[in-house]
Amino acid sequence: AGSQAGTLTLGRVTTVNGNVVIDADAVVIADLVQAGGTGKTVNIAARGGTIAFVNAGRIDQSPAGSGAVTLSATGAITSTTGATDVFAASNLSLAAGATTALRTAVNSLTATLTSGDLEITEADSIVLAGVTGRDIKIRSSGGITQTGAIAGRLLDVGAGSLGDIPLDTAANR
Repeated sequence: AGSQAGTLTLGRVTTVNGNVVIDADAVVIADLVQAGGTGKTVNIAARGGTIAFVNAGRIDQSPAGSGAVTLSATGAITSTTGATDVFAASNLSLAAGATTALRTAVNSLTATLTSGDLEITEADSIVLAGVTGRDIKIRSSGGITQTGAIAGRLLDVGAGSLGDIPLDTAANR
């Protein structure tokens, strides 16, 4: 893909063996985005607005050996799909300027919101590798652990019946 002024709407974007890099003022993800190949990554930046998952929009990096996903927006990162938005065998990194809510199936999460709340609904267990936001709400079907600090006004976490929530391995504030 590439760089574009205005809103860029993505249909199906896949590679056989390469990274996916999208850079636009705003991005709408309306179908599958996937980087093929071991360790290949998806990096989507909305430099002047939002990233929105709509219709069947999703990022699927779940095949074995797939790489990380990075989403950054000066505005919010939102979804109206009602399904899992990001599948990743490794880390999901979020940077947003406004309230962000996503459904995920990722190993770990790094998130920085300069304004607004963060809401993540995780399909499995998740490692919080550093999370900053105003109000932070994390729901997981499995356990929730941390390797990086959590900074926010309010933290609301919940894990499924099989999950523990030991959040004491980093300096939280």
